[in-house]
Amino acid sequence: MSLKSPVLFDEDVDTLLKHGTLAAQRVSARYAGDGAKGALAAGLKATCAAAEAAVRAGSQCVILTDKPEFGGDMAGAPAIPSLLAVGAVHHHLIAAGLRTRCSVVCESASTFSTHHIACLIGYGASAVNPWLGLETCRSWRSSTKVQNMITRGKLPDMSVADVQRNFKVAMNKAGAYTCSLLSST
Repeated sequence: MSLKSPVLFDEDVDTLLKHGTLAAQRVSARYAGDGAKGALAAGLKATCAAAEAAVRAGSQCVILTDKPEFGGDMAGAPAIPSLLAVGAVHHHLIAAGLRTRCSVVCESASTFSTHHIACLIGYGASAVNPWLGLETCRSWRSSTKVQNMITRGKLPDMSVADVQRNFKVAMNKAGAYTCSLLSST
């Protein structure tokens, strides 16, 4: 399976999870935020171990997620910073000799700019789902203020899907522009 863009919509992640051959699995990237010494390190270790177990069990796509609903008993716990989680899992899988057997996808609330996506790709992610950015698009479009501006003709009437597509196009165009700048220097 190949992707045209490293930016994934929520439904793209669902497609990955339903793809039989990939056997994609979500791995929670959260840690106990109780203030105990070493809590973040323990959370990283657990995330890396879960990713390794998923790959050893045949998963060809590990989806590191900070979504609370996939946190299990850590649902209310803080998220591991996405760059840290992706980098740690990437290097853990290299050390275990498993990195070439899977893709790593990051489902992250803290990703809302092209820079964030570029860094995650650089740290080892194959694709990124900026779920909170997409949720923000949904929330923005459904707000009363935006609806009033549309009614007054100040904004074009766009669906939530249109707004999210525009967000993704902006992420892709800015990323392509950045890449072209880097390649010309």
